[in-house]
Amino acid sequence: GFDLVGLLDDAVEIILTSDEFKKRYLNLAGNIRRFYKAILPDPSAKEFSADVKLFHVLAQKIISLSSGGGEVDISDVMRQIEDVLDRSIATEGYVIREPEAAYGFERIIDLSKINFDALRKRFEQGRKRMEIEKLKSTLGRVIFDMCRENPTRRDYLEQFQQMIEEYNAGSANVDEFFKRLVEFSQKLRDEERRNIAENLSEEELAVFDILTKPEIKMTDKEQKQVKKAARDMLKSINREN
Repeated sequence: GFDLVGLLDDAVEIILTSDEFKKRYLNLAGNIRRFYKAILPDPSAKEFSADVKLFHVLAQKIISLSSGGGEVDISDVMRQIEDVLDRSIATEGYVIREPEAAYGFERIIDLSKINFDALRKRFEQGRKRMEIEKLKSTLGRVIFDMCRENPTRRDYLEQFQQMIEEYNAGSANVDEFFKRLVEFSQKLRDEERRNIAENLSEEELAVFDILTKPEIKMTDKEQKQVKKAARDMLKSINREN
């Protein structure tokens, strides 16, 4: 009943003390499940079935917090973004494709629709580490998608990774880490809308950023010229493709 649900959530809250603890638990729970299946259908397995089920349920609850059945491996994403950026500025020229066509994904998380006031309320009243895990996983997916659309956004990925590392190292407590995640969410939300402010499509913005990074100072006239060059370059690429 409700008491059992509460106890399970209490256990998950403890397991989420750190990413290292969480990963170790998931690995151990996976091993337990594999060992259990290996001895089936031996009748002696029955005495372990309740414990195996408990460990599995806790593992599933932890995985479900990542809003989609899996976590984003930040280190792997960093390598992918580096590879994309290297290819983008190679001598054969910059190539960009429509994200949906190139990667088979569609942005499903809209930060502008997240109610951060409600999120803070749940954090203050509920199990703080579970709320952090959900927000952290959501942001990881948003950054992953944003970087696949525009590989020059890797700075956001690096900032996100640094925040997680500092939290895991104990440099920031639960409340401070949550505050930093919310503030970081606002920055990501502004970046999501930057193409509107620049009067560019997402593809055009990606080309524009490739041409202007690292940051260079430009007059308004120069900026307009670079934007025109980005549009012309993209039109030329699309015609060739």
